[in-house]
Amino acid sequence: KQADAKEQLARGFDEMPEVREVLDTHLDISQDPSLAVRSVYGQWFPWLTLLDRTWAEHRKDRIFPTNEQSHAYFDAAWNAYITFCQPYNDVFNLLRDIYGHAAKRIGVHDGSTKWIRNPDEGLAEHLMAFYWWGNIKLEDTLFVLFWQNAPNALRAYAIKFVGHALQQTKEAIPAEVISRLQGLWDNRFSQIKEAPQEHKKEISAFGWWFVSGKFDTTWSIGRLLEALSLNPKSEPAHLVIEHLVQTVKTHPAESVQALRKIAEGDREGWCIYGSREHIRQILQAGLQAPDARQEAEAAIHYLGSRGFLEYRDLPNQ
Repeated sequence: KQADAKEQLARGFDEMPEVREVLDTHLDISQDPSLAVRSVYGQWFPWLTLLDRTWAEHRKDRIFPTNEQSHAYFDAAWNAYITFCQPYNDVFNLLRDIYGHAAKRIGVHDGSTKWIRNPDEGLAEHLMAFYWWGNIKLEDTLFVLFWQNAPNALRAYAIKFVGHALQQTKEAIPAEVISRLQGLWDNRFSQIKEAPQEHKKEISAFGWWFVSGKFDTTWSIGRLLEALSLNPKSEPAHLVIEHLVQTVKTHPAESVQALRKIAEGDREGWCIYGSREHIRQILQAGLQAPDARQEAEAAIHYLGSRGFLEYRDLPNQ
């Protein structure tokens, strides 16, 4: 409330040198070797940056040490940071090399230490957010490093995270963001198709993008069919089938083809059984479209061969 409050804040720890002294003292391992204390620096690093960016910039390598002998201290600070802190562009620009170090260490946690959450998943969420915002690009070394080091399950988690974010965004998504995300999937798919067996979970995770309904239907149904051609399991399958009820209105042939592929991938039949009403609607719409009728009839015959006989009346309606 003081008139010179902004000037005081701009002076950072010069305005409160006793705070800087305490923080520097506890960063000295010879005086305070506690890993728990180091985790506090990580958890509150964005606020330390806000208080005094210059101090944070000069201390970040002590808070997040990357030398081989200090991995325990790095993990304590980094895992607290990535668990408790939201992604902030300003902090990311300060810690870009630290994010890179974390990307190099993906998978090093053997499970012997119980973290509140998987730090690699936290890294994936942050990087997906920074890419969404345009702060990193496809060719960024950090982004490339993440995709190279991430195992199948973590790559799938990253794709799924974006899908959830799309679903939860109620307002219209800017065209440049949609274009950026399309570029991401097309880039991933160009690499996935070279070795699809190593990317099955990542392939199936595209279903979350499809059900969001945020993309142009021609693009999304086309990419769904490409993904299903490599892996007929799409997640979440029941929601994908439900969304096909919408896409079949404008893209009947592609929607029926996607339904057939999902049914082929559902060897147990649970999704088929649980989505009977939506399947019926898709097949009905397909039968009414000249370019999709043959596909719909073939799908009905296939389902009948699997014991799902309740659709055999549709061609005669």
